[in-house]
Parts: sequence; C-alpha cells; structure tokens
Amino acid sequence: MYSIRAKVKITIYDLSGNELENLFEGNHDAGSYTIQWNPHNGIREYSSGIYYLRLEADNYSRSIKIAYVK
Repeated sequence: MYSIRAKVKITIYDLSGNELENLFEGNHDAGSYTIQWNPHNGIREYSSGIYYLRLEADNYSRSIKIAYVK
C-alpha cells in the first residue's frame, strides 16, 4: 500500500509573532489527527487572549487564530 509521509511542525505564537510553544515536530502519515494545547500546564500559564497556531507540513503551511478565555 502506498503511504504519504510528511515532516510536520505545529507551533503556538503570540500576537507579536514570538514562538511560545512547539506542540509537535516529527513525521506523520497523511490522515486526520487531534492535538490539544494546554495553556495552563503548570510550567507556563498563559493569559487570556489571541494566539496563533501554525501548521507546517512539507510545502504546506497554515496559520489559525485561536482565542483563549480563562
């Protein structure tokens, strides 16, 4: 069976474009996946506000605006 594999990186940024957290970096087969960002994980506590999630996979990239409300 033929499998498509891509190098994937998922990162959270603040409004200024500063990288806050790398959620995933590695290789994945094509398909649907779920990932959860925990903005109050005990190591860092992020304040309520607007953040950006950036998904990069080989030649594809997309930024998604997310709102975190405590």
